[in-house]
Amino acid sequence: MKKLLILFVVVMTFSSCGLYRRKLTRQTFNTTDYKTEKIAYSPIIWESDSVGKTLIKKTSFLVPVYINGINKKLYMQFDLGAEISILYENTLKKLYKEQNLELDTLNSKKGNLYIKNVELTINKNVKITADKFYVWRNMGSTNLDTSPTIVGTLGYDIIGDNILILDFKGNRYALTNKIPESMKDKTQFIDNPDLNKFPIILPFKLGKKKIRLMYDSGASMFPILTGTRRLKKLSENGVIDNIGYVDSWGKKIRIYKQQELKPAIGNLYIGNIDLGKIDIYGVNMYNKLSYAGDYLFGITGNVLFENKIIIIDRKDNRFGIIE
Repeated sequence: MKKLLILFVVVMTFSSCGLYRRKLTRQTFNTTDYKTEKIAYSPIIWESDSVGKTLIKKTSFLVPVYINGINKKLYMQFDLGAEISILYENTLKKLYKEQNLELDTLNSKKGNLYIKNVELTINKNVKITADKFYVWRNMGSTNLDTSPTIVGTLGYDIIGDNILILDFKGNRYALTNKIPESMKDKTQFIDNPDLNKFPIILPFKLGKKKIRLMYDSGASMFPILTGTRRLKKLSENGVIDNIGYVDSWGKKIRIYKQQELKPAIGNLYIGNIDLGKIDIYGVNMYNKLSYAGDYLFGITGNVLFENKIIIIDRKDNRFGIIE
């Protein structure tokens, strides 16, 4: 499982601070030149993982890309819970060596590595370019014999001034510059989303209680993930169960789940959409969310939007759902 549980506690703690969130919001990619007025979709490839003895079929997803100069289909994790897109140094070095190319990594003023003039081909109609693309030191695998070859992560900055469509009905996604009229008519736009700074924060109602959740597309299995103290308050008699561990960058993180929610908790809603009764999970490290008060309740993943299409228009601060 990805960095899911190393999600920036600092971001969580200070998410109500617009200045801090603006500092985390980067613009990596140049303006996209679309070759077609039609929506050009690219596939979503789901990854699975286990929590304890339970196999979770959808924990995160990959997307295929081509990088200029490398004659090989590659994959990147699609992770809106990461503030910036990044390539993995170990994998990149191995790819360049395999293709008899010279990898020219440079040091930024802050000591980070980057490479210049990267072009990512998402599909035949959409290419995105970056004058500077950051490289994560000592990250990735040097074993390219396994499939798929994961070369990096696409983060929140992939949206930019584009409109992102995540079609979980068709397991595909698209970047576009406008929403087709045929889709607009079917879309329910949610009041008061908070999209134009990292991270994406969405308004929900849990029963009668208004809550905010950070949307992390790399956290597919969790309808809500919060701190264990908050989870105990929601659970009947304060009982929560340790359901196992997830692996997060080589660390084992213990996951808890409510045994039974209090009857008064009620269904989860986003806008007028009733998402039904949901499970709530907890980790000890998210107890620090209490420092943010009621501003941020926790995070949510793709499972809430299974068999739905979501539209993220960061520029105009619109979040839409097609059921």
